[in-house]
Formats: sequence, structure tokens, C-alpha cells
Amino acid sequence: MAKKSKFAFRFDEMYDLADRIEKAGGNLQQAADKALRDTHDYITPQLSTGIARHTGGSGDTEKSLVRSPDVEWISPLKAQVNIGFDLADGGWPSIFLMWGTPKRASKMPVDIALRKAAFGPAVKREVARIQREALEAFLQTLTRG
Repeated sequence: MAKKSKFAFRFDEMYDLADRIEKAGGNLQQAADKALRDTHDYITPQLSTGIARHTGGSGDTEKSLVRSPDVEWISPLKAQVNIGFDLADGGWPSIFLMWGTPKRASKMPVDIALRKAAFGPAVKREVARIQREALEAFLQTLTRG
């Protein structure tokens, strides 16, 4: 299986929201799927814009961008969604673009903006907000109905 970057739930109120959803009779997996898909849908366009600046080659790196927000359940309480570039499908150059090359100067400068589009602190804060809001919205639909 190809290695990809993954996003999971990481915010303080997550366990409380999960407990409240289950107590309200909701399907936690359905709520988590929506929140993780929303995470993917937020990050992917930013990466697409960032990688588009690096044209001129085969286009394989841009084509390797994971565009399908498939949520994978690792265990009953652990889910993740793949984001970024599929390394087995031409995504290796994205690593060098975002992080540079080891032990030698690269002809290609590191693209800090591309790295921050997936891993920057502002993106992580926004992802936590998106996930929190998705779970809260799911909970509100349960308590209204």
C-alpha cells in the first residue's frame, strides 16, 4: 500500500463530543466520516493550487494528489483519511518540494507554502475547527430531531 499523509481527529473536545453523539443515539462513525471528508476537502484544493506552480515536468506529481476522500477505519474508535500525494503513484517529488533533499543542495528550492498547505500550524487549527463544527452540527441534528 502506498504511503500517504493522514489526518485524524486531534482536538481537545473530541472525546466529549463523541460521547454526546453516542448518548444521543447517533452513529459516531457517520459523524466522523463527514468530519474527515471535510478535512480532506479543505486541504486538497490548497495542495492542488500549490503543486500547480510546479509545472513543466511530466505532471505525475500533480496527478498523484489524492482527490478521493476515502475514510479508513483502523479500529472501532480510530479513523483516518488520506491527504496529499500518493507516493506509489508519482508523488515522491512532493516530498522534495516540501522538505528538500537530504545531504545536498537542491536545484529546486523548498516550497514552504506547499508544506504549510498541509502541515502548517494555521491549517492544523483550521482542521480542528472544521472537525469540531462537523461533529457539533451532527449532534445538533440528533438533538433537534
